[in-house]
Amino acid sequence: MAGLTEGFWEYAAHVRSLDPAEVERATGLSWAEIEAFAEEVRTAGSVIVCWAMGITQHRDAVATI
Repeated sequence: MAGLTEGFWEYAAHVRSLDPAEVERATGLSWAEIEAFAEEVRTAGSVIVCWAMGITQHRDAVATI
């Protein structure tokens, strides 16, 4: 898989080193919920991942804020 994503293996090693209990505390999710979601992503035919700035990027952001 080398060359497809720069820094993937370093990131994967970092994720593997995380303490599951700390991840549960930080996310508010149980480890079982995290694993179930990971399995859904792994077995999905396709996945869309979105991130947005929220209200600050809205057309009327200044007036709203």
